[in-house]
This record gives sequence, C-alpha cells and structure tokens, in this order.
Amino acid sequence: MGFLVTRPGARPRARAALRLMVPLARAAYGTALLCAPGPLIGVCTGQAPSPRARRVARVLGLRHLAQAAVTAWAPGPEVADVGAVIDLLHAASMFALAAADQSLRRAELTDALAATALAVAQPAVTAHNAPV
Repeated sequence: MGFLVTRPGARPRARAALRLMVPLARAAYGTALLCAPGPLIGVCTGQAPSPRARRVARVLGLRHLAQAAVTAWAPGPEVADVGAVIDLLHAASMFALAAADQSLRRAELTDALAATALAVAQPAVTAHNAPV
C-alpha cells in the first residue's frame, strides 16, 4: 500500500488513485448489492433472504452507486462530509434494525459496519488528498 500514500508534490496519478479508492470500493459494494443481493445476504445470515430483503438490498446498492458517482465526480471535503453523515445515518438505522430484528441481524450489522467504514474512509482520503 506504500505506493498509494501520497505527499505534497507527489505524482498526480498516485494522488488520483488514492482519491478514487473509496468511491471504487463503494461502487463495487453497491454493484454487488444490486446484482447479487441474495448471495450477499445469505453469506451473512446462513439462510435465503426474502424477496423484500433482496429488494431493500438492491435499493441500498443503488444508493451506494449514486454516492460513489457523486464522490468521484465532486471529490471535495463538503461532499465527503455530507456523504459521511448519510453513511452514519444509514449505519445507525442498521444498528437499530439489528437490535429489533434477529432474522437478519448479521446482515444488518455487516452493512452497518460497512457504512461506518465508508463514513470514516471518504473524509480521511479527501483530507489526505487536499492540495497543500
């Protein structure tokens, strides 16, 4: 990972690669939720998800894809901060659902942790990549 750590005056390609890491990871997660929600939920819960759970996962996948596009297109600190708030609200809702619904608890906790990780990663990468 040493090649992705950039410093002021670093090569533009390395800085661009680091800047796009979180949106690309988010886009991959969103694509997986959109295209294969059943297997993703099944891996977490050990059971086949309901059609409703698959639909909700697809909607969340679309949200992640939209957020990835916005953060890649407009990578400023304001966008990163708004995205972090959205991710933290989503994580809070998933933690609440996990407390209330045991049937999908592991999937909800997994998604809450992913949202929390993205909420922390995007502002950190954006701040690291800010021009000096």
